[in-house]
Amino acid sequence: MATEDERFAMEKGLKEGGMGYGDAKKELLRKVLEYFGPMKQKYDEFQKNPEKVYSILEEGEEKKVRKLAEEKMKKVKEAVGLM
Repeated sequence: MATEDERFAMEKGLKEGGMGYGDAKKELLRKVLEYFGPMKQKYDEFQKNPEKVYSILEEGEEKKVRKLAEEKMKKVKEAVGLM
């Protein structure tokens, strides 16, 4: 998750002193929170608005899933001789 420069600075700090294991863990936590922050924010939004989640699922069903299922069922019926 760190850039090459950040990784190098951490490695140097750990090897040469000035940075301890606890500091490295705090930096890792900062990078993890920074990386996953936008996803956590979206998750929190969905948690507060379950209606939006159901709306997205219904839209996906109507536009994508139902079409795929109908195509697959047609192939299945043809394969078993029902069509």
